[in-house]
Amino acid sequence: MKKFKFRLQRVLDYRNSVKKDKERELALKNALLHAAEHRLEEIIDEQDGVELPTNGEMTMAELQLTREYQQYLQDALVEQRLTVLEAASAVEAARDAYIEKAIEAETLETLRKKKQLEHRDERRREERKELNDLTVQRHRFKKNPGDES
Repeated sequence: MKKFKFRLQRVLDYRNSVKKDKERELALKNALLHAAEHRLEEIIDEQDGVELPTNGEMTMAELQLTREYQQYLQDALVEQRLTVLEAASAVEAARDAYIEKAIEAETLETLRKKKQLEHRDERRREERKELNDLTVQRHRFKKNPGDES
């Protein structure tokens, strides 16, 4: 009997390749989300670090500069929160795409395993049939040793 060959192997290979691409894309999106969250934490830490002098002596220009810097950090914080939300949304979309491709690949892999089991069972049936035929021939030969017809 012929060696097992899955007819849809190329399709399975392609789907596995697409699955790997989606997995890499998901990892990239996760890295971008992590970087955005890290930047958000940096902005928050910087905002917490901005203080007015404790001695109470500050020129109007220094006060104005401090207020402008605090406003800049507040604007950056709002913008970075939006960036984090967008990155989280991109991660969710990439995760959904990966799950879809993983299911497609797993479906074909399950089919391949099923066909492989069917092939193995068919091969075993053929082997048993051949052994039975040999046994019958051997039995006939033993039953009629002198009969040459």
